[in-house]
Amino acid sequence: MTSDPSKPQGLRLPAPAAPGKDSLDDLATTVRSTAPPPPAFKAAGMGGMTMMLQASSTMALVGAVEDPVAAAIDQIKAAAAAGDVKKQRAGLIVIGRKRDLRGLDICIDRLTAPEAEIRRDAIRSLESLGHDRAVGPIAKLVQDPNLEVRRLAAKALGELKDTRAMEALVVALADKEPAVKRAAASSLIALGDVQTRKEGIGGGEAEQATSLVRFHQYMAVEPLIGALEDADTEVRQAAALALGRLGAKVAVAHLARALEDPEEPVRKAAAFALGDLGDRSVVPALCRALLREGAGVELEAVRSLGELGDPQAIPSIIKVFQHPDAEVRKLCALALGKLGDPRALNSLLWGLQDKDTGVRLFSARALGQLKAESAIDHLIAALTGNDFNLRAGICDTLGELDHALVITRLSAALTHEQPKFRKAVIFALGRLRDPGALQPLSEALADPDESVSTSACFALAALGLPESLPPLVRMLDSKSPTMRATAAEALRRLGNPDAVGNLIEALADPDSNVRSAAAFALGHLKSPDALEGLLAALEDEDADVRKSACNGLGELKSPKSLGALMGRLGEPDLGVRRAAVAALGELGHPGAVAPLLATLQTGDDETVKVCAIALAKLKAIGALSVMQTLAEVTEGAVKKALVAAVEELKIAKEAAAPKR
Repeated sequence: MTSDPSKPQGLRLPAPAAPGKDSLDDLATTVRSTAPPPPAFKAAGMGGMTMMLQASSTMALVGAVEDPVAAAIDQIKAAAAAGDVKKQRAGLIVIGRKRDLRGLDICIDRLTAPEAEIRRDAIRSLESLGHDRAVGPIAKLVQDPNLEVRRLAAKALGELKDTRAMEALVVALADKEPAVKRAAASSLIALGDVQTRKEGIGGGEAEQATSLVRFHQYMAVEPLIGALEDADTEVRQAAALALGRLGAKVAVAHLARALEDPEEPVRKAAAFALGDLGDRSVVPALCRALLREGAGVELEAVRSLGELGDPQAIPSIIKVFQHPDAEVRKLCALALGKLGDPRALNSLLWGLQDKDTGVRLFSARALGQLKAESAIDHLIAALTGNDFNLRAGICDTLGELDHALVITRLSAALTHEQPKFRKAVIFALGRLRDPGALQPLSEALADPDESVSTSACFALAALGLPESLPPLVRMLDSKSPTMRATAAEALRRLGNPDAVGNLIEALADPDSNVRSAAAFALGHLKSPDALEGLLAALEDEDADVRKSACNGLGELKSPKSLGALMGRLGEPDLGVRRAAVAALGELGHPGAVAPLLATLQTGDDETVKVCAIALAKLKAIGALSVMQTLAEVTEGAVKKALVAAVEELKIAKEAAAPKR
């Protein structure tokens, strides 16, 4: 999986311990051989039953009964009375996989079964059910004589995310077996940031509940500090992370010592945790660990130093900014931006030229946080990259600096010899959304390179200013058909209704692309003055113009266009025909129902889909039976559209029914 360059990668938490040998899927054979066959299987005979069993999983077989969870509960009770371990386990699997709370009580009951394998399956199922009633009963099993039961209990308590489990997890943390201790420490990480989730409480009740959570969390601090000295690497690692998650400031000195642990995962976890604790006294220790050769804590230490926000860390972060790992360099840029110290300026300017796009983006953002006006020219130069997110990030950074100065520098850059660079500058000017950009963008409309001048059109529209209208209207008279069509589209994006008259005139343009863009824009502007022009455009010789006219009339929603749009249902061009269908659906006029219903029964698949949507919008209850019939005989996307429309019409029919 490719990582997102705009997001620095953090610490990798330890993977959960591997499950025991008896995983849930190991019982497929057991269930197939022990579950009573449903009546249909008995009737089919042994041959049919064997064939069906070969194609079935545990779930498929148990699910053959009408209520598999109720059947599983009954099976567990009967099997418990008979001492049948396999059938009990098979029933527990069903409850866990179905996640049906009706099985909660029987699963809790089976936690006390004499057989360890049943207790293990009961824990797994209760973890899947996720109900807080299971916390107390599972907590008792952290002292079970069976190792795997203890490990699963510790793991499940973390998944249930209830701080009442803290005491039991502290007990598990002292277990003699590393696997149990790892599970306990990992669960303590999960419980470290649990907040009060009870709804409907306030005032003193909320404070009491929060205090109880904090008390439960505090219970784990001392045992976790002790676990930093455990012989097992994964236990020490998880303990360090849990202390950070718990906000255990009393552990600061202990975590600082863990920065010198002989194992890298523990050092990483300690460096990460120290950033969560917010104690600047550890900055020197983090800096030493950051620069220590072979420590391997660069990512975590830089992240924590940025979080702590102490300027004394800047020289160390600058030294690491040349690290070969791009993730480290990204975090360095991020940290330097947070620290906001001008000493980082030169390093961040180098970061703008980094080979990694993410590093360049984070460096640009950091320069904005520094408010470094001396970086403006460097930021403008970096606009030439092909990555849109990078260019947008640089523009956002420029927007955080002095606009007048930025616009002056960008305007000067419009004389650059490379069209690609001029386009990037225009993009930046449009993103500023500052009236000061109006003049340079208007002048850029005369750029000799048409790709630059079209970019200027869209940038003027992006400004969203009333003053953008006159230069864009002038471009409707350009000698270039491309520029005229672009101007029409830019006027649509600008959304200024004062452009309607000019766009109506553009409907007579000799170029069909201009006429099509004008019709589309007129619909978007929703001016009644455009009605006659769009009706006339329905007779245009070009299919794209007629299609845009249909779309525009659909936007206007005028009943006066009903007849003209109905006349387009017989169009030879499928695109126009479908656009007319969609427009009729937008009109909301009952007169459109009959012709749409006829088109529904004779059109191609795509037209049928559009018809179904249109009839649903019209709340054409009279079309319900026809659409239901069609839905039964079609398939794929067409069937899906028809079924959705039928459901909408059923709702409309129910709403229209007289109230009793």
